[in-house]
Amino acid sequence: MTTQDDVPPLDICGLPYPHDPARYCTRRSGHRPRHLHQTARSEQWVVKPRGVLYLVACAAPPAADLATPIRGAQELGWDVCVIVTPSVHRWATEDPDSGIDLDALAELTGYPVRHTYKLPSEPDLLPSPDALLVAPMTNNTVNKWAAGVSDTLALGLITEAIGLDRPIIALPHFNRAQAAHPAVNASVATLRGAGVNVLLGEGGFVPHEPRTSDRHAYPWLAALAALPTLPAERD
Repeated sequence: MTTQDDVPPLDICGLPYPHDPARYCTRRSGHRPRHLHQTARSEQWVVKPRGVLYLVACAAPPAADLATPIRGAQELGWDVCVIVTPSVHRWATEDPDSGIDLDALAELTGYPVRHTYKLPSEPDLLPSPDALLVAPMTNNTVNKWAAGVSDTLALGLITEAIGLDRPIIALPHFNRAQAAHPAVNASVATLRGAGVNVLLGEGGFVPHEPRTSDRHAYPWLAALAALPTLPAERD
């Protein structure tokens, strides 16, 4: 039974994280939910997000700036979970100059950052997505995705999401020479035909010349603007 002593101070959120029930959110009460609270100390503390967004990131320079789309999506009412490719995980864990801090991203979202398939006996630590944002998306991923390859967790989730009819936005990042390969145009056409909103070209990502990438010019705002509209908050 919940007692008065179990209830957190009124000026903090006080809800447990789904992947670590022993830890409680210490953000100020009334903040927009940034993590899915599956249980609470008291019914008065139950908060339900309006939508779950999977941010699926590939190994390209903008992966160092994932906090930008996370915060932007949270401000729009999304509960964000981050999934990265094995190459991004390697950058983060083996290159101290990568600028990718997986622990900081987990703290920001309230969920562990996933990069590999779980074992059959392990629980799923992430809620099911209502929408997915694949960004940055490399030419390797666009071609594997269009071919239905699922040899990583990131690819497995986004290939399945097409069949589940989830809204998917993809924001590429590759250079002009890579974009000129005939497989890329064919893969983009395949994904668009399957309902994926690929933001390639004017108004989205325009491929740069080789070795001239500017991660700070990456159009995160275009991806955020393309997210589906969430239902209004209820009192």
